[in-house]
Amino acid sequence: MIGFSSLMMYKHSNLSIFLFFSIIFDNDENVFNVFYLFLCMEKEYLKKKIEEIKRSLRPTQEEKKKLYSIFDEIKDLIEKVGKVEMMGSVAKDTFIKDHKELDMFVFIEKNKEIKDAINEIRKALKDKKIEMSYAHHPYIKAYVDGIQVDIVPAYYIEEAEKPITAVDRTRLHTTYVVKNIKEEQKD
Repeated sequence: MIGFSSLMMYKHSNLSIFLFFSIIFDNDENVFNVFYLFLCMEKEYLKKKIEEIKRSLRPTQEEKKKLYSIFDEIKDLIEKVGKVEMMGSVAKDTFIKDHKELDMFVFIEKNKEIKDAINEIRKALKDKKIEMSYAHHPYIKAYVDGIQVDIVPAYYIEEAEKPITAVDRTRLHTTYVVKNIKEEQKD
């Protein structure tokens, strides 16, 4: 029979907890059982903490309604330019609480230039605070009720069709994610 004593430190938030235990054991299985018990207790604590964090990050229904309302408002103003769709984390329902950005794409005909679409969008949003931004090509940032709305002109492509610009694939990616994401993956 062997005597075993241990002093363990466990950090919980800003509080350090010291655990002391002494075990008399005659084989390694008992040591394993003690540590397994400790890990199980820890696992339950971690599960609870993770769920608490998830709840704190989930957007409220009011936040969701506000973002969709802003989407509808901007869509009504710019839909004559092209087919307007929501993209990004809001479209995939993976955004977090206090999210202040909305991604909108305007899919234009392949015979239309991006710069022409930008000009049409700017005219349609003449009463909104907007600014030009640039990534692969120009896009517009509009600001509505404290939310930044990125409005990106792109070309509508089908699967396996060669994109004209880098952002043309975004719709395909978003569609795939929305169709395949499981509810628990949204957290």
